[in-house]
Amino acid sequence: MSEIPKNQSNDLLKAELREWRVEETLPPRFHEQVWNRIERNQPEASVALWPLILDWFKCSVARPAFAVAYASVLLMSGLGAGFLHAQHENAKLDSMIEARYIQSIDPYQK
Repeated sequence: MSEIPKNQSNDLLKAELREWRVEETLPPRFHEQVWNRIERNQPEASVALWPLILDWFKCSVARPAFAVAYASVLLMSGLGAGFLHAQHENAKLDSMIEARYIQSIDPYQK
């Protein structure tokens, strides 16, 4: 099978396209029917807040500065929440250990 050079193939295609003619006519009221289909498929304007927030968020995160700031805020919030939770758990553990120590010294203490 012989290969046609790329520029010659483009020339052949251009020549064919120049000679090509559409001889069929459009059906009656074709343009009106097309516009009616377009109008039917367009979504109605909604006032829902959630899609607007999601769109704003997607556009904002596309900017690197906002994305870094957002990730930093999430990271700091997670670290802060983890620190508070660990502090609470450590305080509970300390009071439990203290109570056990006191009971080990004096079993009648509560």
